[in-house]
Amino acid sequence: MVETLGGMREISTLPAFRNSSSGVVECVHDDIVPKGVNTASPFQKSANVPFFLPPVCFSRTDSLNTLVLREPKTPRITPIETTFRRRRQKHGIYHPFTLTGSIPDTPTLQAQHLLTTKVVSMDDVEKVRAIFKTRPIWTKNALTNINRLTISSQSLGTILPTIAFYYVNGPWRGTWVRYGYDPRNHFEARAYQMLDFRVRSVDSLHECIKIKRLSLSKMNYRLAETAITIKDDERQFVSSTFDEDTIPPHRVIFYQYCDIHLKKIQEMLKKVPSPKVGTVCDERYGWLPYRFDDQCRNIMMEIVLNNIRRLREENPDVCSGMESVEDDEDEAAMLMELIQDYEQQYAVQTAEITAQIGRIAVATGADRNKLISDIDRQLEESQELLEQIGLEIRDIPQNSRAAYTSRLNCYQAEWKRLQQEFNNAKVARSKAGYDSSVDDFDEIGIQEDQKRRLLDNTERLERTSNYLNDAYRISVETEQIGTQVLADLSQQRETIQRSRGRLRETDADLSRSSRILNSMIMRAMREKFVLMTVVVAIFLVLILSIYFSI
Repeated sequence: MVETLGGMREISTLPAFRNSSSGVVECVHDDIVPKGVNTASPFQKSANVPFFLPPVCFSRTDSLNTLVLREPKTPRITPIETTFRRRRQKHGIYHPFTLTGSIPDTPTLQAQHLLTTKVVSMDDVEKVRAIFKTRPIWTKNALTNINRLTISSQSLGTILPTIAFYYVNGPWRGTWVRYGYDPRNHFEARAYQMLDFRVRSVDSLHECIKIKRLSLSKMNYRLAETAITIKDDERQFVSSTFDEDTIPPHRVIFYQYCDIHLKKIQEMLKKVPSPKVGTVCDERYGWLPYRFDDQCRNIMMEIVLNNIRRLREENPDVCSGMESVEDDEDEAAMLMELIQDYEQQYAVQTAEITAQIGRIAVATGADRNKLISDIDRQLEESQELLEQIGLEIRDIPQNSRAAYTSRLNCYQAEWKRLQQEFNNAKVARSKAGYDSSVDDFDEIGIQEDQKRRLLDNTERLERTSNYLNDAYRISVETEQIGTQVLADLSQQRETIQRSRGRLRETDADLSRSSRILNSMIMRAMREKFVLMTVVVAIFLVLILSIYFSI
């Protein structure tokens, strides 16, 4: 018999089994279903219960779900900043970099209260405070590794918000700055700026360096053991400095310029010309000139490649041991997860840019200028995100690269569209302003062609002002380069003058030595003549004595 089910139904199976002794199919429902109050242990079963039945505690237990699957009466508004990450619980000051904003002077009361409630040693607090007195800007990794701190990461995360604030962007992004210290007003703070160094893929040499996310200890469930076992009382310090023999521990790593112990880069830092009085640092490059970071990356990359080649030649086994021990699938999954994080950040930024572009039409004066500068900065940051996505796409497998490449192309097209909308909004605002001003003069007989020419002239003036701004920026950069060249020429002139003075001293010493040698030669000749005279006289005396003795 075939039964067609027209809807959702519950189907139960009758517990009937064939008796092995009699061969008759019997129902065992009365034997397995408990009757009355069961006071025995659930792990115990009577002898007449079949062995295929598990204990009662292994049976399925249904739980009621009171959730009503319907739309809420009022929409739930979720803030954008809490969509992709958990709120920080350290109560620190995470300060965005601006050229005009004030610098925090004191920590928050919540951070100080958290320091008292947590089990944190005051000796550790004083130790970290003393370190920040000697150097006002640190990264968390450099603070731990260079000073060999044995403080746990949780305790250090509680101590830092009471001593310093955190820069989330700008030239000092990712660093903790001591309260009250303003790097925008101190030219020597250029040594504490951040340099993001990425090992480039040249001749597959970058494969000798692990990816940071995959170099951590990870449980291998197939072997039921961890790849790296670290005891609680052991602390592994990763070098946060860069020197001539360094091979970075990870493919992407951040250094402060003061921790790059290369003579050439330190000399470049010293040769940066001092700014004039009243000059403010750049919002992106800080106190350093344009493309200074690219020059440092090229120098560091050349050293890293030479060190890897030398290590491969000396001991190939060591280099092979440095390679990542994770599977290619795990690495690809981690890279894709990182790309998704970048995409989420890009989506948040594009949403903010779109909202701010819509506010340009109603903003006026200083608010409009500030809004335009914020949009410019966010467009640059979103472009950097797209560049990072493109770099990560190069490392994913070939079979998945095409899909991510097409998505990247869509993001780039969207970024160009936002750029065009931003430019149109600025021009439309300018045109609207001039249209209103022109309409006010309709009474004095301004014609339509005159209005059109006035708008064209306005656009030309705006383009000319942009060209002038670019020319001014180029002239400032040229002035900086010229100042650096003059400093180099002055140093070379001093070197030549010192060499000339040394040559003159050497010439005088040579003349003195020549006179001494001549006097020694004359003295030797005189002594030789006297010696020959004495020998001849002795010879004559011998001859005469022999002659008279005979």
